[in-house]
Amino acid sequence: MRIGKTRSERGFFRSLFGTPYGRVTEAPARPRPTIDNPCGLPGPEIERLLSLDEVRQWVEATAACLPWPPRPNDLPAYRRIDELARPHIEIDTAYHRVVVERGEEIDRKTTRKLDELLFWVFEPITHSIASSYAAARHEPANGYRRALFHRQLDLLGGLDPAWRERQRQYLLAILDKHPFTDGGPQTID
Repeated sequence: MRIGKTRSERGFFRSLFGTPYGRVTEAPARPRPTIDNPCGLPGPEIERLLSLDEVRQWVEATAACLPWPPRPNDLPAYRRIDELARPHIEIDTAYHRVVVERGEEIDRKTTRKLDELLFWVFEPITHSIASSYAAARHEPANGYRRALFHRQLDLLGGLDPAWRERQRQYLLAILDKHPFTDGGPQTID
């Protein structure tokens, strides 16, 4: 007995009923995917600040490039809707990714680059997906972190190779301080 919908059925129902954020709208024109940019993410050519609705469209279009759809609460809100540490995006003279918990702002990242904002959105999402993947396949003492790191790098690399390299450098810095303890090589390549 099958429980739930297949990926194709989810896509079909999304096209009929929309996303958790409202009706499905056309995504903004994206650069054509290439071998260097398989998801067709924005490069430095977008210089103006986009509206919240345009940013939402970019986030949803980028999320569609992931092999598994992120949970709705993993995606950012586009206005301050709760204070449960769910990130939301604000735009004034720059893009802000803000996290508020119990009325206190606990994190704010600011940039004028859409690409950087999208990285900040998808780094924790890919970490969550990779963590679930690694937890289902590895015991904590037998390569869980290794599987987590590899899977996250694969997911980010599928969105943007530059994001993969950026996260790889971050993970290598972690491994310098806290090396793998599963007896395998001390590298993530």
